[in-house]
Amino acid sequence: MKNSDFLFLRVIGLISVVCMVFVVVYGINLIISMTSNKWELAAYLSLFIGSLFIVVYKAHR
Repeated sequence: MKNSDFLFLRVIGLISVVCMVFVVVYGINLIISMTSNKWELAAYLSLFIGSLFIVVYKAHR
């Protein structure tokens, strides 16, 4: 593995992290605008964050 390959992978990782953060923020805003009930909101958010955590965990293994 050459140095340039490593740099390329780091750039791709950085871009994917930025995209993921954008998607998370957009998704949370969408969920907040869609739900008026606080309990519903909490349930949706915990589901959303839980699924995201699972995806990240699987990706890092």
